[in-house]
Amino acid sequence: MYSRYHPKSINLIREFEHSSTENKFDTFTNGQLVWKQGYFEEEYSDNIRQYLEECNNCQGFQVIFDCTDGFSGLTSKCLEMLEDEYHKSIFAIPLISPKVLNFLNSDGPMSDSIKTVNIALSYCNLIEHSSIFIPLSTMARGWRTIGNKREFPDILYDENNLYHTSAILATYLDTISLRYRIRNPTQSNYLSGFCTDINNYGRKLAGAALGKLLIA
Repeated sequence: MYSRYHPKSINLIREFEHSSTENKFDTFTNGQLVWKQGYFEEEYSDNIRQYLEECNNCQGFQVIFDCTDGFSGLTSKCLEMLEDEYHKSIFAIPLISPKVLNFLNSDGPMSDSIKTVNIALSYCNLIEHSSIFIPLSTMARGWRTIGNKREFPDILYDENNLYHTSAILATYLDTISLRYRIRNPTQSNYLSGFCTDINNYGRKLAGAALGKLLIA
């Protein structure tokens, strides 16, 4: 079994290749440079536009991305484009992976420093170009080093298995997004209302919690 994606939903980064031993797409700046190459910006913008032309009522954008490597910078440019072109609500979810590879030509401490700078630059950009953002991770700490895994009631998982950890985070997102994903939402239940309710005090950064509800 494998995931099937529409061709228009895939945008390839041609300058970098995936490596199983080190992350070559390493810095916030590298991500922004990919956008400035021209081909990526054009393809990404055209694909988004074609999807929206088929959408009857676009509430906004839910953006999920890795904020510890070059995708932080690439996403920053994508968010700027979405904000400038469509003026819709943007709910961003920066992810801190439990399994962070060393960056190109860097040892562990240097990779931790690069990761921290990427996260900081990503947060600064999200404050400016998103309606609300909620960082997510299955680890107890993501700044500056990766802490121990979080313990969840009745859940046994391998903290280094991205299938396990992403499933836990997907459960959280599936739950909180129900409000604006229902078939016929009221105006107050749109994505814009969701962001406004969380952002009552004008703060873009919010925290997340996942727990178990017992019904007696």
